[in-house]
Amino acid sequence: MCLAAAAPAAADDLFLVPALGVSFGGGTSIFDPEEAAGRPKLAIGGGMLWLGEGIFGIDGEVAFVTGYFERDGSLVTRSGVTTAIGSVVVSVPRRWIGSSLRPYGSAGAGLIRITSRDIFNVLPVEENLMGLRFGGGAIGFFTDTVGVKLDLSYFRTLGGQGEEGEVAFGRARLTFWRGATGLVLRF
Repeated sequence: MCLAAAAPAAADDLFLVPALGVSFGGGTSIFDPEEAAGRPKLAIGGGMLWLGEGIFGIDGEVAFVTGYFERDGSLVTRSGVTTAIGSVVVSVPRRWIGSSLRPYGSAGAGLIRITSRDIFNVLPVEENLMGLRFGGGAIGFFTDTVGVKLDLSYFRTLGGQGEEGEVAFGRARLTFWRGATGLVLRF
């Protein structure tokens, strides 16, 4: 008991991570009159990340991809994809890498909200779908409290609840990749 009390407590880290990125390589069965889902789009967001001394952590993030279904602005007037995902993180233990980049992988589930308005408002889209995220990257620090997070993630929906033909060809589905860089602030 005395040895356990004398041992130093494990240093767990809680990070605030505002991020900026690009979505690309998307595909969808949802009405996309401008065929814009696969084109690169700006993504902004942020989240919280907890990493312990060992290999496991937890990540929660909310991000928005602007103009997901927009290409030249002539048919779709407003669109976007919002993701709210919680993930389990597996990383290299800090004791193995010291102060260098700490690689990680993550997998999680959550909500993907899809919205789109066309110029005539004939086929408006408002879908909330369950989604998955798989990704990885690395975290490194410039100081004790400020660093950077590099992330590459793949997102996919699990299928829509609506009937075929409402807003999609078949069940509503959406996939895309997102590369992002985040400012990491350690608490």
